[in-house]
Amino acid sequence: MSENKQHGVVIVGNGNVVGDHAVAVGGRGVAIIGGGNILEGSKPKLSVLFLPSMPTDASRLNLGEELREIQMGLHGVKLRDQYELHLRMSPRPADISQALLDIRPEIVHFAGHGTGKEGVYFENQMGEIQMIQPEFLTALFSTFADTVKLVVLDACYSAALAEAVAEHIEYVIGISPEIGDEAAVAFATSFYQALGTGHTIEEAYRLGCAQINLEGTSEHLAPVLRRRLSGMSGNLYQALRTTLSKCPEFRSYSSLRAALVAPELAPWRHGVPEADSTSSRVDGIIAYLSNRFDPTSGENALVLFLRALGERYAPDDILTRELTELADRFNATLRE
Repeated sequence: MSENKQHGVVIVGNGNVVGDHAVAVGGRGVAIIGGGNILEGSKPKLSVLFLPSMPTDASRLNLGEELREIQMGLHGVKLRDQYELHLRMSPRPADISQALLDIRPEIVHFAGHGTGKEGVYFENQMGEIQMIQPEFLTALFSTFADTVKLVVLDACYSAALAEAVAEHIEYVIGISPEIGDEAAVAFATSFYQALGTGHTIEEAYRLGCAQINLEGTSEHLAPVLRRRLSGMSGNLYQALRTTLSKCPEFRSYSSLRAALVAPELAPWRHGVPEADSTSSRVDGIIAYLSNRFDPTSGENALVLFLRALGERYAPDDILTRELTELADRFNATLRE
């Protein structure tokens, strides 16, 4: 196994064991990588591209430990023969697209710094910060939407970017607002262990959040899962708009926020988008909640909202029936 000329090495957790390999990551220790190599002619079913970004003029992160736990999580599970982990150290913008072309990964995991709407940090030729704008990443991933199934943006304030990328990629995980090294490692460990034992992305996400909670920190709500909802039909969307437009809660921004007082809706109450008309508030709440999921139960936020909204009316009210039916229809769409 040789080091790639573009700062990359292939890290493999399947095949015959021929020795271990080590890579120093960011001067923060050594990530033990390896335990095997690819058998000639074999092709794993799932490729994971790990992109740790460590500009010299940014605060240091313990990305070596995160990489080690991802590798160990995939190497030590029963489905390890189905995974291949690729590393591109300190990637520059051109390295990202080249890696996506060369590897065609199903999972892309970025780890580094983020600044919210401004983007994430990559590196320039001097190894210093080069900000990558959200527009660049969304355009890039839209090109690879047929092959990339999951993007993990392990960078503070990356939730908004995750939402933009989720317009093209089926699953995206971002961070809101911040996450520490220990919590990030805990999430990555449990998340990839779960994937490697055959769990779905949603299940792996919930297990990752639960692991953070078990570590005794309050950051288990920091990872947020976004999902592209291309399966929502036009008929369902119009039915949602028609029914929600009849609800008095949408007459003002304050009354809409008040409708999210139920405990199960608390994670999203303060993020309700402002709008100056009923129709805009309806469209905003559908867009805002439809690709959010409770980190503990896995329930979709829009489904929870529709059910909670229906409970605000009398049992025999027509809105109660319509909201309940829409919640069931949308929930069934998510499970297809």
